[in-house]
Amino acid sequence: MKNKYILSDIHGCTKTFESLLKNINFSREDELFILGDYINRGSNSKQVIDLIMKMESLKYNIVLKTPKILFK
Repeated sequence: MKNKYILSDIHGCTKTFESLLKNINFSREDELFILGDYINRGSNSKQVIDLIMKMESLKYNIVLKTPKILFK
């Protein structure tokens, strides 16, 4: 793996999430940990889930966790 990134609180904001991935040049060699709150509040929760699922199907390294599970 090249780089590891930790992200939380996407809250259904697809454009912001996509912009962040572009700005860090996220690639299949990298690993992204998403720590909860990737839906709700923003208006595009379904699109965030769709994007994550698409990236996983394209073999991007994405780990979905909640802080409650990681830090027990």
